[in-house]
Amino acid sequence: MTSQPAPKYDRDQWRACGQVRPRAATSWTGFLTTEVARWAFALPFAVFGLFHFTNASTMVGAVPVAGGIFWVYFTGAALIAASIGILTRKLGSWAAFGLAALLLTFILFVHVPELGNPKTQQMAVRGLLKDLALIGGALAWAGLLKVNCCATESQGKPQVTVDDDSGT
Repeated sequence: MTSQPAPKYDRDQWRACGQVRPRAATSWTGFLTTEVARWAFALPFAVFGLFHFTNASTMVGAVPVAGGIFWVYFTGAALIAASIGILTRKLGSWAAFGLAALLLTFILFVHVPELGNPKTQQMAVRGLLKDLALIGGALAWAGLLKVNCCATESQGKPQVTVDDDSGT
């Protein structure tokens, strides 16, 4: 069986479907911006998820809806699932979208109601802005982890070609 060389990266084809050219993970900058960045983003969510299980009784007071302990455990499981999905890249795009949706619920149901209370307003603004920034990161990872819609088919499998030049 002979192997065929991968087709050259086609910049216009990638841009046509809204994709960003993947960077080669062979250089140290490629490694930093792919592997290290993915772990640095996703791992803290797993830790926060574990905290929901180990400190559930202290977190119950922050739940603004009925069924407090259930929602603490549910949120912990969702954070761990999102982290695992992003780290393993198994359904990573869906995991990142789910994480963004979860963070949006934090904004709507935790931070926004606290904006009306002068005692909690400053912390609510901090939490809102932090979660908004994390939503941006989650949505960015959702796009980066998405299967490329413009990848060429090679024996029934998507094939993504990467070149290591620094041009755009």
